[in-house]
Amino acid sequence: MLAQRDRFLAQAQEEADRTIALARDKAEQIAAKDNIVVEAQRRAEQILAQARADAEATRRDADDYVVDTLVQLQDSPRRFEPGAQRVRTVQEDNCRKTRARHPMRSLKKLKNRERAPSAYNADQL
Repeated sequence: MLAQRDRFLAQAQEEADRTIALARDKAEQIAAKDNIVVEAQRRAEQILAQARADAEATRRDADDYVVDTLVQLQDSPRRFEPGAQRVRTVQEDNCRKTRARHPMRSLKKLKNRERAPSAYNADQL
């Protein structure tokens, strides 16, 4: 009977040792996963912070580009005005020549031109 009891206690002790070992393994796995989760969250926060910084830099660059472009466009009419004036002079000369050669046809063209806006009008720039 004592031998049976000792064998039963030994089996119970082995079972308890296996259970404790399994519990330790499981706890280590959970701790490792927890560390992985913590590290993943930290890395995700770094990535988000970098993405926000990049987006803000892109917005600033876009704003700078728009301001520079608008400043350049403000100066555009002054840059194109001499060329536009030459185009108007050539068009007026051509009209005078056409009217001198074909008075009725030039009158129709003149009326059509008055109805439709010019394809190139420096005042519209």
